[in-house]
Amino acid sequence: MYSNKSEKTKENRIIRVLILTDSLGCPREETNVVNTWTDRILRKWSSNNLIFYTKCTHGLSAKDINISDICELEPDIVFCQIGIVDACRNVWTEREFRCISSIPGVSRLIRWFSRKYHYNLTKLRNVHSTSLEDFQKKLQEMIITCPKTAFYFIAIAKPGAFLQNITYHSVEDSIEYDNILRELKNPKGAYLNPYEDYEDSNHYVLPSDGHHLNELGLDLVFHAVDDILE
Repeated sequence: MYSNKSEKTKENRIIRVLILTDSLGCPREETNVVNTWTDRILRKWSSNNLIFYTKCTHGLSAKDINISDICELEPDIVFCQIGIVDACRNVWTEREFRCISSIPGVSRLIRWFSRKYHYNLTKLRNVHSTSLEDFQKKLQEMIITCPKTAFYFIAIAKPGAFLQNITYHSVEDSIEYDNILRELKNPKGAYLNPYEDYEDSNHYVLPSDGHHLNELGLDLVFHAVDDILE
């Protein structure tokens, strides 16, 4: 966890901000850390009356969120960017994958088979890391358990061409999960859609994987978060 702390002044109350994001807020091969929306927010607001906490985790899904950890921080604001991991179909359940991975020799063959026929297998098997029901339940519980916190849920970026071609029903599934974010009972916070002016997701996601954000996508999220902090 990274903490970016400013000095408390008599005029301004300290505000605690938690950024909770999956790999869309993390640096990666195509995205240097200084270009991530998370780093840009921290650098811009470092001299203000804000304390930042960040949890930026590759592969973060709703089931991985520890609600008690969030409550213990007593954040005034939480920016939450998750959902694509939950929405996109997997070939195997977690239990099946653990069993397969434990078999020497066979594991490599099955992994190759899963990659090669991922689209067809995800068409046959509707496996999600988090079901729609559990996704809604977990996030609503988070809001209820932390009643003083304003939760801002960032829209799930629709899959681009690459992800659409390797995972069945990826666009439709992402819309279903995004609708959960939109419809949460969230009196202090809001649903933020930085991408609403772009019908084609290929404008704001990387062509190499079809779901991580490109420069435009990162900029859109930065400005959506920045507007709330302003």
